[in-house]
Amino acid sequence: GEPKALTQGPDSCYRPMFRPDGKALYAMLDRNNGKIYNNTRLVMFRWPAMGDPVVVTSRLDVSVNSAAFSGDSRTVYI
Repeated sequence: GEPKALTQGPDSCYRPMFRPDGKALYAMLDRNNGKIYNNTRLVMFRWPAMGDPVVVTSRLDVSVNSAAFSGDSRTVYI
């Protein structure tokens, strides 16, 4: 089928990756809120529901560049 957008709004999500158990889709999030600097965040979408994203790294004061999962899907390494 034709591709369709999974998110809406001014923010950018990129580098999508499924958790090994297939129950969630993770992506990097860059906010477009008019500020000079924003940290890149790791967000999680429940799959296949695709509701609002949960910001996994909201407490970190650093940008996330990449992520990897443990085989049992219980740990995310950033």
